[in-house]
Amino acid sequence: MKKILSVKMWLYAVMLFMCFAAPAWSQTGFDDDVEDEPQAPINQLVVVGFIAGSILAYQLLRKRQQSV
Repeated sequence: MKKILSVKMWLYAVMLFMCFAAPAWSQTGFDDDVEDEPQAPINQLVVVGFIAGSILAYQLLRKRQQSV
């Protein structure tokens, strides 16, 4: 019974994604004379955030395993 519900949920999720993804795929292009903005540099704090998130996730997973 759980497997049937899981399959149904995946099917609904895919159908929902397809309904909202179609308008995104249908975007029109732009002319060749458009002046694009320069690329924005990635902020150095992103790396700090990834490290902090990794440490926090490791600690939470280790704590959860010890309590089980």
